[in-house]
Amino acid sequence: YPTGLCAERTVIFSAHANNPDKKILKLAIIAGSRNKDTNNPVPPCGACRQAIAEYELNQGSPIEIYFTGEFGEVVKSDSIANLLPLIFDPSEL
Repeated sequence: YPTGLCAERTVIFSAHANNPDKKILKLAIIAGSRNKDTNNPVPPCGACRQAIAEYELNQGSPIEIYFTGEFGEVVKSDSIANLLPLIFDPSEL
C-alpha cells in the first residue's frame, strides 16, 4: 500500500512472459510488516485481484489462492471469483 507494483502481479506477469504456455495452478501470498505483527490473513489488493482474474480467464481455469499474515490462519480461495465480486471481464465490453 499504496497501489504500486505488488509481488502478486510481478510474479504473474513474469510467469506468463517466461512460460506463456503454462498454467498457474496455485498462488501463495504471505504478508508481513516492519511496524506490527500481521496476525490476520492479508488478501491481494484490488489491482492484483483484477490481474489474477484476467489470467484465470486467459488460461481457462481457476487459480487456487492461499493467503496469510506472518502468524495465524491460512485462507484458501478456489478462484479469484470468491475474492472479486462483479468481475470486470471482456463480456462487459
